Amino acid sequence: MNAEIEILKEQGLQKLADRMLAKRKRDMNRLLDTTHRLQLVGEFDGIEFINDAKSQDLESTAFSLDSISKPVFWIVEAGPYQRNFANLDLDTLNELESVIVVGQNRAQTVEELFQLVDVVVEANTIQEAVDLSKELAFKGSCVLYSPAIPNNNTYGDFESRGDAFIQSLH
Repeated sequence: MNAEIEILKEQGLQKLADRMLAKRKRDMNRLLDTTHRLQLVGEFDGIEFINDAKSQDLESTAFSLDSISKPVFWIVEAGPYQRNFANLDLDTLNELESVIVVGQNRAQTVEELFQLVDVVVEANTIQEAVDLSKELAFKGSCVLYSPAIPNNNTYGDFESRGDAFIQSLH
């Protein structure tokens, strides 16, 4: 009887180990997936358009901004969450060509950014933000869509949000 119990325990432990390994593999694949994370989605008139919808906090966006070595036109989303844009590196902020704030309830975000960046414009939708960025950006620059805020009710998840950005380019 004890031998049967030991066999059952070993089988249970093996099943647990297999499930843990499968979960770890799924998690690693998600980490390695660059879709919606600094994803170059197109170049139009010499302007690169980068989808960074996976950046749902200011720290991730700061990394993205620091990773780009050309003039950046940053599309950021407004929302109900407080962010302290002053925590961004001042050199990074000084290098921004402009910030386009998209979404509802933008007043506070626009006000904060105006204290840190020379050019801040507003857009109601991602389509409007992309259209504005195409007017503002120039050859050799890039437009970075990096929301720096958790998903909102408009899109539901970062994939849908990134897909909306990509679709607005066409």
